[in-house]
Amino acid sequence: FQDLQRNVKQGYREARQYLDRLRDRSARGADVDTAMEAIVRAFREQTEASIEFHSDAEGISAQHGVGFEVLQIVREGLTNICRHAEASHASVSVDASERDLVVVIRDDGVGFSAAKPVPWSIRERVESLSGDLRIKSNLGAGTEIRIKLPRNGTRVR
Repeated sequence: FQDLQRNVKQGYREARQYLDRLRDRSARGADVDTAMEAIVRAFREQTEASIEFHSDAEGISAQHGVGFEVLQIVREGLTNICRHAEASHASVSVDASERDLVVVIRDDGVGFSAAKPVPWSIRERVESLSGDLRIKSNLGAGTEIRIKLPRNGTRVR
């Protein structure tokens, strides 16, 4: 019962932090590089795992469209690493070409079996942008999430 209470309280705190970040007017106009650096910095403060970060998505808006969705995907991926992976190292990279954004999130944690489903929020975001999602994970061998999104992606309903 205490674990349940602790998890509910933690979830509530995370939801409040997320909403506060969405409301933060100082982030207006931020590009993916700047916003992603802030997200990674916040996760570095929350976990003992080292997190490497690379991005060349400068100038892509973090406020809407594919840039906003990439930020949410990375946030969800890092949240899962912090909660479940027991990783000592993680990395996040965002590579932009004229046509695509490629996001790779890796960790050296406990991994998971193929029977465990991909987080629905990541899968839904990728599918809604007509993107491609690839996941490699084995028990005890870490996880890699590789996502390719059209740079001009807009949500499809």
